Amino acid sequence: MPTLEATMKALRQSNLQKSLEKALQAAGLAERNVTPFMRVRVVGLTSKSTPLKFCPKEGLITMWNPTEKQQRDLAEGQSFAVTGLTPIS
Repeated sequence: MPTLEATMKALRQSNLQKSLEKALQAAGLAERNVTPFMRVRVVGLTSKSTPLKFCPKEGLITMWNPTEKQQRDLAEGQSFAVTGLTPIS
């Protein structure tokens, strides 16, 4: 059987937790929505529309919301063919 002191401590803890949740919600911090992304350094870039001598050889690809398979498969030293990329400056 819990003691009165333990019960009071649990009640204070519960009230504190509720107060914190309300304060976070009032500040707009109740939930944190994070969009996962990966940055991949690529080498050997080519372009169908740019002559080969003017094409950059390296670049960074940012992948928003990568799938679990992509996260698992993208490993250092692996070769992948990627098409349909649009550069952003």
